[in-house]
Amino acid sequence: MAQQYGTLLRIRAVQLPRFKGFGLFWFTFWSLGGLAMLSKSTGTLLQDQQPAAFEWIWLIGWAAGWSWMACMLAWTFWGEELVTIAGAQLSIRQCIGRFGREKHYAVANIQHLSATADDDYNEVRTGLNFQPPRLTGGALQFSYGMRTVRFGLQMEAAEAIAVLEELRQQKSLPMACFTPA
Repeated sequence: MAQQYGTLLRIRAVQLPRFKGFGLFWFTFWSLGGLAMLSKSTGTLLQDQQPAAFEWIWLIGWAAGWSWMACMLAWTFWGEELVTIAGAQLSIRQCIGRFGREKHYAVANIQHLSATADDDYNEVRTGLNFQPPRLTGGALQFSYGMRTVRFGLQMEAAEAIAVLEELRQQKSLPMACFTPA
C-alpha cells in the first residue's frame, strides 16, 4: 500500500497472510528444535564432555536459518520502503523500524521512470507456494546511468501506475524523468 505525504512516498510492504501464518509456524518449530539441541549441548558441557562436531555445525546452520527467518518475519510485519524527493535528490530507504539501508539518486540522472509488472510478486500471489518476501525488485523502475533501479516492493501494477500519475500531477520530479506516455 502506498501513501503520499508531499514529497515523501511511503510504501508499506503488504504481505500475503499465507506467508505470515506459515512463517510463524515454521519459526516456532525451528526455534523449539534449536533450543532442544542447545539444551542437549549445554547438558553435555555441564557433564565435562565435549559436544560432537556435528552438534556445533548443526547449531551454526540452525542459527543462520533462524536469523534469516527472523529478518523475513520482521520485514513482513514491520518493513516499509520510503521514497523521498528532496530538491535534486531521490532517496529510497528500505527499513524495519530504525534499521535499514538508504540509496540516493540525483534527479538529473533519472530517466524513463515507469511502472512495470512485478512478475515475481504476481506469481507468488496466484500460486500455492509459501515464498518469503523479497527485498529487491519492485513495480516502479527508472534508468540511472547504465543500470535500472527498481523499487515499490510488493506493489501491484495498477497501484504503481497510480503512484506515477500522482508524482506527475504534483510535479515532484521534472517531466524529463518520466517515460513518455
